[in-house]
Amino acid sequence: MNDAYSQAFRSRSSSEVVLVPTRRDPKSGQHAIHWKDIQQYLNEPQYVTHNGRMIMFLTDDNLKEYLIPLRIAYHPGEVLEVVLEDDSQGESSSTASSTGVPSYNIHVPDVPSVTPSPRQEIVDDDSLVPPISSKQVIDTADAASLPRGTGKAQYRPQFGRPENTRFEDSIERCFALATAMRPTTPEWAKEDVKLQKQLDRLQHQMRQMQQQMEEILGRIQQDDQQAQNLQQQMKAHVEETRQTLQQQLPLQAFDTFVHIQYRVQVVLTKSSSELSIPRLFIILPEPTAIVDGQGRPCSLQFRLYFLCECGANTMARDCSEPQEVHLADHPGYDIDKQDEFIQKYGSYLLTMMFMVKYGAVAGGLVVPPLLGLNCATEGGEDQERLQFIKKNIGRLVNDAKTYLESTVNAINDETNTMAQMDLGSSELAQLRSYLKFVDDDRPIGDLWAISTRKGHCAWVCCKHLLEYSEPDFQRLKYILFTAGGACHDNKVELKITSETTKKQLYNAIGEVRRIQKVGDWKSLKQVGLDHSLAMRSTSEMISRLNGLESLSLDFGQLSMVANDISHGVVGDVNLEVPRLCELTLDDFEFIHQCHPVLIKILHASENMDEARLVDILQHSTRLEELYIGCAGERFFILVNSILSTRDRILQSGGHVALRFLELKGEGLVPLKRLKPCGYHQHLLAVTISFSEEPHSFDMEAHVAFDEMYLSSDDSATCDFIRQYGWSIKTLGVPSSFSDRHAELLDQVTQERGSIIECANITPDSLTKTGLDALHRAIERSKNLRSVRLCLSMLPRDGWVMKALLLLERYKGQLMHICLNGDDVVEQWITHIEPVFPTKDEFPILETLYAANARNAPLGSVLQFFLHKTFNRKIQDALRRGYSNDV
Repeated sequence: MNDAYSQAFRSRSSSEVVLVPTRRDPKSGQHAIHWKDIQQYLNEPQYVTHNGRMIMFLTDDNLKEYLIPLRIAYHPGEVLEVVLEDDSQGESSSTASSTGVPSYNIHVPDVPSVTPSPRQEIVDDDSLVPPISSKQVIDTADAASLPRGTGKAQYRPQFGRPENTRFEDSIERCFALATAMRPTTPEWAKEDVKLQKQLDRLQHQMRQMQQQMEEILGRIQQDDQQAQNLQQQMKAHVEETRQTLQQQLPLQAFDTFVHIQYRVQVVLTKSSSELSIPRLFIILPEPTAIVDGQGRPCSLQFRLYFLCECGANTMARDCSEPQEVHLADHPGYDIDKQDEFIQKYGSYLLTMMFMVKYGAVAGGLVVPPLLGLNCATEGGEDQERLQFIKKNIGRLVNDAKTYLESTVNAINDETNTMAQMDLGSSELAQLRSYLKFVDDDRPIGDLWAISTRKGHCAWVCCKHLLEYSEPDFQRLKYILFTAGGACHDNKVELKITSETTKKQLYNAIGEVRRIQKVGDWKSLKQVGLDHSLAMRSTSEMISRLNGLESLSLDFGQLSMVANDISHGVVGDVNLEVPRLCELTLDDFEFIHQCHPVLIKILHASENMDEARLVDILQHSTRLEELYIGCAGERFFILVNSILSTRDRILQSGGHVALRFLELKGEGLVPLKRLKPCGYHQHLLAVTISFSEEPHSFDMEAHVAFDEMYLSSDDSATCDFIRQYGWSIKTLGVPSSFSDRHAELLDQVTQERGSIIECANITPDSLTKTGLDALHRAIERSKNLRSVRLCLSMLPRDGWVMKALLLLERYKGQLMHICLNGDDVVEQWITHIEPVFPTKDEFPILETLYAANARNAPLGSVLQFFLHKTFNRKIQDALRRGYSNDV
């Protein structure tokens, strides 16, 4: 029991209130009053009421069985009324309350109670008493007015009786109860008449209620019939629509097919002389992702494949074998930003997929249905991939076509700018930015661009390239042979010694369509002719090479005719060589005359100001990549100028196509050719990748601060570290790198993070403070892979502590160790061996370089590293007898 919760009770015959404690159910947490507790506090309770309604015992969750022990619900703050045995006997003559039927608003009259009398014979039969449902709340007046037998035959609530009694059955039982009573006096005869009239009225109202129920059921049946009729009409409409679609779909499919074929015809018949990338390409699901051995792609990852445009226009003069468009002998390219790529080229790709599925003939090209592989690769991963495509080409084409049809709504989309018949040169040029190139030196798609006899551009495979250009190439080889030159590895080497030889060479080059790159132009100065004649001849030859893609001009020795070159050669490049995408010059002076996609500037002169940058970025609308070689002191100025110029153009509503910028020290190879974690004594290379938004770019810097540069212009170095130190990926710390530089690097990486992967440290000028600051900057990077230490024995205190500190901090990342010293180099072993006794202390060490300036014996060094069985590479080098440098 719970004393904190009690229920108030009082009987009908007394105003005294009795408090009965409640009990709390441990499962549900609800409070209730047990019936046996009420029996202990009140004398012979019959039932409990609240506001004239009987309170029933609580049942289980299914409302079928009463909970044991019997209990009623807790009514906090209420006083419940208990009907005792004496109270129920005194209420036998009270008037019963009326019973309403809320569903139909029909009033059911009361059944009058009859006062028992000695002369009254009452049949005490429970079967005549209406059962009390355990789910109802019974009006107490109704309960008291029910007839009771004599003696102990009294009415009590029939708990647990079945609940299937209908209302009509209750009325019949009441009627049977009334007829079972036999009046023996005139008074009872009158009461009998009243009871009979009330029963007649009740039966009449019952018949009315049944009539109303029949009317309601009729309306329900009528509504149900209407619903069935409507459903039949809908089924008939669906069937009619289906039959109509069956008749229309073939016509629509035919119209769609005709429209697609028309678009294919437009693509194949269009000719151009300025395509910088193959125009025929398709996408296929990645063949390495399959499920259940059925070859179904388990992902939506696609690869792009180019097609060879061989046909009637690319056949050799003496060739009679027909040529058909086929898949290039290339493993394809992974697609970067695939969703954006599909959105941009989806309509054109869908046209290409229809073309390769159903075939096409137009513009001298024949595309067979479900094209096959006519060129086979000899072994390797490429061969396996291509063989898989060849065997499953039909399914792969269908999967790609189905995906494009569900993704791109381009068949009748006139508003979509990319839903046009063909791609323009600008859209084709942008295709490169979506492809992931594994080998930059490999021709794109293993296809070569040729100029047909009609002057049109076509991209063909190596086999058809050789067939088409072999006669002209043989003539070129003959000219080279007679002039004392040679042709090997697809490269020509020739020293021009006469005007006649020069003219023959130029004429032959202009006719050979296999030439794509013209590189070393320095031989012009060896002709012995005046510069103006050389430039005119050069311009004439370039104008013949309408298939030229890459041109490198070195005018370092021809500065006197720089202006003529700018307006002559480069102007002709722009007009006569429209496919030119890569231009390499030695200065800024010659850029504004042409519009290439990629520009390489070998030397950025001091007069490269912001105005010139604005001119290049605004007028070179196709420029996507820019490579600039500059001295270290010019780097900071150029980076800030390019970034600010680009942001200003974009904010003013202009367009800048630049997506990649690389600045590097003069004379260095391009950054992408450097080996990972490679070390260069004067490394200076920065790459910046731009997005389409202003002030948004990703930057990576690879720097090795020059000794002279640090000492001559320390402010510029500090400015670079302060503003771009967060972008340093390869860090070269020379001996003049001071504590101030290290603290600036520590500060900027604390604010913007660190991405350092490789660190080359020469700590000569760093104290304990600088070493700690440098270590914090390096430690913040989660990408650190290797550290190179160059340790020197300096004639001052602290060098041992400094060396051991660095070895301890970076022993897990050390790949290279350089030990410098004089004849005391063997003293290194005295200090290193006790701290690092085994090779396991340096798990990834690859190179040990010991510099012995005085050529003293290194016996102890050799013995130490041999006994400790360090890296096998070191042992082999030592055993070969290298005594000074290892």
